[in-house]
Amino acid sequence: MNSLFIYSAGFGSGWFARSLANTPEGVGGRLLETAYRAKERFGHWALSEYERLEDMWAEVRSRVEQEDAQVQTRAAEHGVPGDQVAS
Repeated sequence: MNSLFIYSAGFGSGWFARSLANTPEGVGGRLLETAYRAKERFGHWALSEYERLEDMWAEVRSRVEQEDAQVQTRAAEHGVPGDQVAS
């Protein structure tokens, strides 16, 4: 049973590789082209994720700075010196 699976997998992968091009050089070229396109797609995805994370980080930083300002304001209203306020 195991040998039948191995034979089928080899036959299927060979059939797939042969369907990519008519010559071995064509298969190599097609595989390189596919790898290049995958690299380009990954680059675009990584860039968009980087920008999304950058936006999230800016939002978090803005919220923290706003909360710190509110803490400083409340402390000043209650007469606590700025150096004694925990950040």
